[in-house]
Amino acid sequence: MRKIKYTDGEKLKIIRHNLLLEQYVMAVKLGINPTLLSKYERGRRVVPTKIMDKAHRMLDDAGHRVEL
Repeated sequence: MRKIKYTDGEKLKIIRHNLLLEQYVMAVKLGINPTLLSKYERGRRVVPTKIMDKAHRMLDDAGHRVEL
């Protein structure tokens, strides 16, 4: 079976959806502007490693396991 490759922005959105968070709430928890989160999710900006690490930690802390 082939594994789907996601961009970091797509991964960020998948994480947000798994946490059942709106963009605004996710952005606040990540310490960024909601507009910037939107740009990350749409692939308009490159997602910094620091932000991806925070998002993965949020997912782990919530006890979710998602294969990305």
